[in-house]
Amino acid sequence: MSMRELDRLKVVETVVRGELKPWRAAEKLQLSTRQIERLANRYRQDGPVSAWYPASAAALLATGR
Repeated sequence: MSMRELDRLKVVETVVRGELKPWRAAEKLQLSTRQIERLANRYRQDGPVSAWYPASAAALLATGR
């Protein structure tokens, strides 16, 4: 994961914890509020890996293949 991806992950984690509003995260990352909400939902469902990789890649990473 690149430094940029790690920074994005930290912001999404902050949204998931409720410490940052999605609209504020969207401003910070220059994404739409809807995209932040989608990333936060994927993070809640499947953990941090799924927030950055397509479902198939995340499944492979989770199973160690």
